[in-house]
Amino acid sequence: MPFRFNYIIIPPVKIASPINRRFATLGAPRFVISNAGTRRQVELFLRTALVLIVLTLLGGASVLLEDGPTHGAALMLAISGISLLAYLLGRTSRYPAAILLSTVTLNLAPFAYLGMSYFSPPVETFEQGDVLGTLAWLGPGLLLSGILLPFRRLLALSGGTALLAGVIPLAITGGDITAGIAAFSLTA
Repeated sequence: MPFRFNYIIIPPVKIASPINRRFATLGAPRFVISNAGTRRQVELFLRTALVLIVLTLLGGASVLLEDGPTHGAALMLAISGISLLAYLLGRTSRYPAAILLSTVTLNLAPFAYLGMSYFSPPVETFEQGDVLGTLAWLGPGLLLSGILLPFRRLLALSGGTALLAGVIPLAITGGDITAGIAAFSLTA
């Protein structure tokens, strides 16, 4: 007997509350996309960008209020600004550039934090666990890249990320080869 899939048909949900209607309006592109798959992908990107904007703004503001001006707060607020730019660009017909900008920003953010913390005053000392903990933030960026980017761009971005993940910890930890190998394995 052949294996059969049981499909569940979910009826469309009515958007009743004003918050849901506003979120649906903000998450829709301003132009017509004829391909339904591409339209859903752009809607997913726009809604993800909105959530990212709000979370990084709140995170940056809370770090700024609690710890004062730090590298983490500056990076969160910068990511929020770049995400806002990508969101506004994604609502136009230039959505592929917006998706690329957003995914590259998310993938470079851990490296930017390591560079800001290591090369600008006050200089922080890094242990292997600190570097690996920071590079663990590559997961959400690579996951979003895998969902939104075409295969060739995904391959180039993940290859560059893996190269940076192997080289930057070596420079920061003073040549500790185990940190480089462990960080490289996070992206593999």
